[in-house]
Amino acid sequence: MFAPDGTVGTVTSGDWLVRRIVGVDEAARRVVFTAAGREPGSDLSVQELCSVSLDGGEITTITSDGLDHDPRPSRSGRYFVDVTSRVDVPAVSVLRDATGEVGQELERADASALYAAGWSPPERVVVKAADGVTDISCAVYRPRDFDPAAAYPVLDEIYPGPQVSTTPVRFPLSGGPLTAERHAAAFAALGFVVVAVDARGTAMRERTFRNHARLGGDGDFVDDHVAAIRQLARTRPWMDLDRVGIYGHSGGGYASTRCLLQAPGFYKVAVSSAGDHDDRI
Repeated sequence: MFAPDGTVGTVTSGDWLVRRIVGVDEAARRVVFTAAGREPGSDLSVQELCSVSLDGGEITTITSDGLDHDPRPSRSGRYFVDVTSRVDVPAVSVLRDATGEVGQELERADASALYAAGWSPPERVVVKAADGVTDISCAVYRPRDFDPAAAYPVLDEIYPGPQVSTTPVRFPLSGGPLTAERHAAAFAALGFVVVAVDARGTAMRERTFRNHARLGGDGDFVDDHVAAIRQLARTRPWMDLDRVGIYGHSGGGYASTRCLLQAPGFYKVAVSSAGDHDDRI
């Protein structure tokens, strides 16, 4: 941030991410922003609201509810609409002032018809990447009329980044980046366990994580997907790892084919929709 004398200084630090600047109060010399992964054990993709002085110092935590906060500032900067959601919690919109204080609730989404139609939210899970160290997020969609005593074929929906993440953080249609929810729920309704994995190289994480993007050509995402699905199946015996398929569109089309070629003993079939199979172009 710019100090009054025109110099540039650091106002935050630590092993977590600043995701968005919500607003800057120059008179009060304070900035409201969203942070991810700041609290120990918190979801690395969920944004909480915080504020800090432009001169640095202690960070004030405005929200710590485990919900993803999607702020929409007004033009004046005096207020912003905070649309909160989570993959299993429908959106609630509240009006906050420039400090983050809630003025009033504006709207609460009604998802009763969605649940009545048989939909159920995916399960968000954190596992280790193939390196055994890096945390990666997954989403597991269970089949319609799920029976824990049965064994279900597994579909891996893949998009390897680097500009988006695949695992949904927010409730369906609550906004956010491209996710697997467009297809995953439909395939789950057909009797598949669908898995989405934000492997190394996908978005919304630190630079070292994103440096594993598919453009590097090392195919780290393939090993991460295989490692993630194997870890998930250890505590979910209804995932049949003898019947694992993978599909993707565009960059996901490239990735699904690469997974089949690089891990043929794991994936039995791949479908590539509109695959851009040569990243050199």
